[in-house]
Amino acid sequence: MIVDCHAHIEDEAFGEGVAAVMERAREAGVEIVINPGYDVRSSLIAAENAATHRGLYAMAGIHPMMRLEWAMTSWKRYRRSCRCPA
Repeated sequence: MIVDCHAHIEDEAFGEGVAAVMERAREAGVEIVINPGYDVRSSLIAAENAATHRGLYAMAGIHPMMRLEWAMTSWKRYRRSCRCPA
C-alpha cells in the first residue's frame, strides 16, 4: 500500500481540483492521502475534502509560522476541524 503522508492537495499549484488530484493519485497506486492543515482555515478545508473523497484523510494543524495569527477565539473552529466526519 502506498500512502502520501503529507499532501496539500487543495493548493492552487495542482490547478485541477481535489477530485482530479485524487484520481491521479489512485492511478499512480496511492491508496491513502493525508492532507494536513496549517491554520484553522486550511484545517477546516482539509476536513471538508476528507468527508467527500475516498482515501483522503485530514490532519488539523497550526504551522509555527502561523502562530501569530492564532487566537484563542479560533479554538472552537479548530476543534471542530479535528472531529471525524463519519
